[in-house]
Amino acid sequence: MSISLVGAHPDDLARQSPHATRPATFFLDHQVLVTDGLTHAMQWARFAEWLQEKRRQAGEPELSEEELASRMGRSAVLYIRNGCLELPLARNDRDLLLEADSLLQADFPKHRIRFLGVSDQEFIEAIRRRGELWRITPPPTSREAITKFIEQRRNA
Repeated sequence: MSISLVGAHPDDLARQSPHATRPATFFLDHQVLVTDGLTHAMQWARFAEWLQEKRRQAGEPELSEEELASRMGRSAVLYIRNGCLELPLARNDRDLLLEADSLLQADFPKHRIRFLGVSDQEFIEAIRRRGELWRITPPPTSREAITKFIEQRRNA
C-alpha cells in the first residue's frame, strides 16, 4: 500500500458496519487517508498529530501552528459506504477531486471509488470522456431510497 492510513482500513470499516456511512479525509500532498475520527474536523486534528509524531520520530522539532497549517496541504473529504470510497463534488474542488481519484487508485480498485453529488456538467463531461459515467453515484429518487439514504446518514 503506497497510501498511509491513520485509522482503520476502509475494508475493515465496511465489515464492522456494512450499512453505515463513515467520513474520511485524504491528504493528497502526503498521500495519507485518515479514517480515525467521527468528523472531518476531527480527522484534520488526527492528521496534525500524525504529522507531528512523524517529525518527532525523525528527530525534527515540532511545527508551530502556522507551520503546521501550511504543511497540511490539500485535502479531499470523502465517505466510506458499502465498501466504496465516495468523493463528493460539492465538498471538493473539481481538479482536486480528479487528482485524489487518481492517487487513490494506486491502492483501491477503480470500481470502489465513486463520485457523489455530481451536477456540474463540465465534470460530468470529463468523466464521460474517460468512459466512466458508471462511477457517478446517482442521488436517491424513490421515497424508499431517500428514507434509506437518510437512515444510513443517521447511523454514521
